[in-house]
Amino acid sequence: EMRSGMAESVPASREPSRRNFFDSHLTGALSRRKPKKSSNVVSDEKSNSNGENEGLKLLDFIRSSIVGSDEIFEGPFGPRRIIYMDYIASGRLLHSIEDYLRNEVMSVYANTHTTTSATGLQSTLFREEARAIIHRCVRAGKDDAVVFCGSGATGALNKLSQIVGMKRRAEFPEEAKKGPQPSWPHVIVGPYEHHSNLLPWRESLCKIHTVLEHPQKGMDLDHLETILKSITQSKSKEKSRPLIIGAFSAASNVSGILVDTKKVTELLHKYGALSFWDYATAAPYVPIDMHPGGAQGAHGGGGGAAKDAIAISTHKFLGGPGSPGVLIVKRAILGSTLARAPKVVGGGTVFFVGDSWHRYLENLEEREEGGTPDIVGAVRAGLTFQLKEALGIQVIKEAEQMHLMASLKSLSLIPQLRLLGSLKPKRLPIFSFNIAAPSPLSKSVSVDTKINDTNNAGGSRSDLILHYGFVAALLNDLFGIQARGGCACAGPYAQSCLGISAQRSKKIEAELLHKNEILRPGFVRICLHYATTEEEREFVLKALEFVSQHGWTLLPLYHFKISSGEWVHRRLLARGPPSRRWLGRISYSQGKMVYPDSRKSSRKSAADLNECFRSAHQLVEDIKAQPPHIVDQNSLLPESSQGLRWFMLPSEAVSLLNGVEIPAPSIVASSESATSDLKMEMDLKMEIDGSYNGGWSAPATASATQLCRNCFHPHSMGKGHGRECFSCDCIDFAPLLDNSVPFISQNGGEEQSGASERKDTFVANKRKRKPEHSSDSARETTKSVKQRTNYRLADEKTKNGSKKSKKTRNKHLRKVSHRISREVGKAIQEFDMIREGDRVLVGVSGGKDSLTLLNILLEKKRKAPISFEIAACTVDPMAPEYDPSPLKGYMREKGIPYFFETQNVMEAAKKILNASRDSICSFCSRMRRGILYNTARRENYNVLALGQHLDDLAESFVMSAFHNGALRTMKANYLNDKGDVRIIRPLVYVRERYLREYATLNRLPVIDENCPACFEAPKERARVKLMLASQEHVFPNVFSCLLRAMKPLMKGQLEKKRGVHLIKSKKEDSKKSMEVEICSRLKNLQTSKSSKDRLLSQSENGGDWNDEEEKNWIKLDENGGDLWKIIQ
Repeated sequence: EMRSGMAESVPASREPSRRNFFDSHLTGALSRRKPKKSSNVVSDEKSNSNGENEGLKLLDFIRSSIVGSDEIFEGPFGPRRIIYMDYIASGRLLHSIEDYLRNEVMSVYANTHTTTSATGLQSTLFREEARAIIHRCVRAGKDDAVVFCGSGATGALNKLSQIVGMKRRAEFPEEAKKGPQPSWPHVIVGPYEHHSNLLPWRESLCKIHTVLEHPQKGMDLDHLETILKSITQSKSKEKSRPLIIGAFSAASNVSGILVDTKKVTELLHKYGALSFWDYATAAPYVPIDMHPGGAQGAHGGGGGAAKDAIAISTHKFLGGPGSPGVLIVKRAILGSTLARAPKVVGGGTVFFVGDSWHRYLENLEEREEGGTPDIVGAVRAGLTFQLKEALGIQVIKEAEQMHLMASLKSLSLIPQLRLLGSLKPKRLPIFSFNIAAPSPLSKSVSVDTKINDTNNAGGSRSDLILHYGFVAALLNDLFGIQARGGCACAGPYAQSCLGISAQRSKKIEAELLHKNEILRPGFVRICLHYATTEEEREFVLKALEFVSQHGWTLLPLYHFKISSGEWVHRRLLARGPPSRRWLGRISYSQGKMVYPDSRKSSRKSAADLNECFRSAHQLVEDIKAQPPHIVDQNSLLPESSQGLRWFMLPSEAVSLLNGVEIPAPSIVASSESATSDLKMEMDLKMEIDGSYNGGWSAPATASATQLCRNCFHPHSMGKGHGRECFSCDCIDFAPLLDNSVPFISQNGGEEQSGASERKDTFVANKRKRKPEHSSDSARETTKSVKQRTNYRLADEKTKNGSKKSKKTRNKHLRKVSHRISREVGKAIQEFDMIREGDRVLVGVSGGKDSLTLLNILLEKKRKAPISFEIAACTVDPMAPEYDPSPLKGYMREKGIPYFFETQNVMEAAKKILNASRDSICSFCSRMRRGILYNTARRENYNVLALGQHLDDLAESFVMSAFHNGALRTMKANYLNDKGDVRIIRPLVYVRERYLREYATLNRLPVIDENCPACFEAPKERARVKLMLASQEHVFPNVFSCLLRAMKPLMKGQLEKKRGVHLIKSKKEDSKKSMEVEICSRLKNLQTSKSSKDRLLSQSENGGDWNDEEEKNWIKLDENGGDLWKIIQ
């Protein structure tokens, strides 16, 4: 009745449309085609031998036409041929289709929405013919419409939810807060839904019901009928007649289990529900029939089994990447939108537009495809359906069944491999699995128990498995197999297969919010496509057997990233993937487009399939003979997440290789801990909602950690420890327990008391801070929670006129500014950075550090008892990803001299550097520094101020010790090599988190520098930063200790240079120190050879310089040179 009611809404009047014109062109061409029985209808009769031979011949042609089938990449174990097994995520392009598109379609390409030009007409006809091909291949009738929908099945299903009039919760927040209402639609989803067919309904105002899975039959139809009966019985008691929708996946993208679409549709229609189908996974492999069980839909066939809508991702077809999603929907449903404007309005949707009125087209397909369509993508989609039709569903089915039976037989013999999903229902050859790590429990698991065992990868087992990220990386690096690791965008079904309870899922989510991404549960997935050859299939199965048996021994070769969950071979950490191709290496400088031939450079003879296994076995033997050394990695994850870890660590693999047993992980947390976690989550939620009453707080301990109510990341609350977030750029946090934290500063009054106060330097604020104790912090807990407001929420309140939030923000800004100003003043005084009459040039990159430094120095200049000048300089390397030009307006507002220097650093790097050996980052840094020096000389500035902070100095100190074996860090105040520019770093006592807060609270125009040379490249400094953060989590005073260790290296004494000592001036009232005077006097002097020898001899003997000796030593000589060069 509901479907007929929708049909009545379609007007019988003449449609304002261009469809008749298109149909007149298409009908003639299509009518000349002889009627052909659709190959999508599976017949019980066997195909004749000629048809089979033609299908197999076409299959061989398709295999040879796959783009990239012979591609080779360079991995950590050498060159490997790509074996593509990720067809469920995306198909692959075909040379044949791309050749046709390039030669026949793109050569006459033009925008549609016109028929007056040859190109416009041809492009329009191409697109409409592609629509007609899809219409025919899915056995749609005249009552069905084909709509192109942008981004795969996701776009199609979102479009479908809009067409049926679903209200989004975000658009109706008040109604959403009231909860389910009798008038809300009912949406029934299956157990296999991926996010594209789940989230559009969850974000709508509707009641969602989930059908359970039957262990033997797949989707439980009895449970579906129970749900339908319950809905219809409740409807009969209500006056309103809410809509009922059944939205199901035709096949699971995790297990490949197929759903009987005909039986489910008949059951839905029996109870008056609409039948929507997600064919994203199934479409390339199974027949698609809008009207099964009878004649074509145009003649009224199909009866109760006729589907109401189908969503398809054509990019998953062979030849389909780059094509849009497709929605096939009943015109009766689509016609219900005529009473309102289309969701996407614009060109192509209107019939006529006047001065103050407009009318939309009534053609149902055109009005839903606003804007310039993806013409080439639509044509590609039609060609993929045409190819599938020509190949024949029988050929596809036979190839898939052959792969399925052979794979199940082989995989059932691998005891370590655990397949996900039931093996009883009909399924596609899609295999999702995990691999057990060696442990007494996993060795005793039988084959039958193993296959049906679902408690892994985040479940409640006490044994470990190999991380899916590691397994996918190993398959890629060792064998070239392109598999996928993760949850396959099907979270609920994946967690069900993995045996993860709702309570455990909440705990895992809490850890993921802390950026412990490595704990995300998942699996490895491969798909044996019908285009996969038998040789490739056997190679893949043999590789899975090898990884299942020996993969754990290769764990020590890999490094995992906690924040991203990635597993990378240690050899690739420093230089990244060697086969990476760069858009940035394209050049147009020669008047044409020129780029390196990556395929030519990587066209090395890849190891044949047998050689891959020989080298893999040899690698395992080498590691067993001499296991590498790896430090214990158990402490890398927070203690709270140890009970959630389900994978084996590389350090644990080393222990096993060395014959040391590893203890079983503690999976189940204590009830007291679980209760505390739940209480913390509840209180945090209340606090976010504005209902926190301070009724509960955690005990104050030196190493306690709490979640931030602003970003949900952990913040260490130990005594004397900074409250910064280790996971994100949270500008302020509000823990349930707040320990006041002292700013990092140099301890010990002896050094401070020894510092002399000079009239020509800044005088630092010497007020001492009271020592802080945990009892003081505990007393101020309630006050701190109230004060440390969520500033992101405060911003919204400010817009609505909230004076309280603005006051809180300004108070915190003053606090942060005072901290930074105090530490900068202390550094300037202690290292004698700025003196009377100095001309200071601040290097401003646009980042938070340099902009904060500029503002603090300008503030100091206003209050300083001495006179000095400030200017700023920015170096633009002319990289397209980095544009510092907005700083020009900001500097004009500041009213200071500003120099904007440009130089194409990237082009210079390409000409000079060896890409495989030299560091572009180091080269760029040197180039920028040189430009700043030249600008300072040209504009007569004697001091260059840079924005490195305490975190930078600590990281440089650790990197120098680790990689160079030297105790070095950045200097706080020193001269450049030529002695004419003095470099200062006033932020050496300031922590980075305070600079971040200052920049955010002041809304400084921070410019993100996305350098193409280091985009996604591994950075050693980032790794050291993560290491220091983890150490600080355990040892809260680590930066204070590092500061004391670095202090002698930061001091402004000038070092020995080949035996020559430069002496600091002892005159307290001099305008410049003695080293600057010596540099300026010796710069332009020359000396004779005898004087040179005497000078060097005197220097080597350790003699000091004085004015009298200098006058006697330095003489003019026509062959003499620069004295600094002589000394060096």
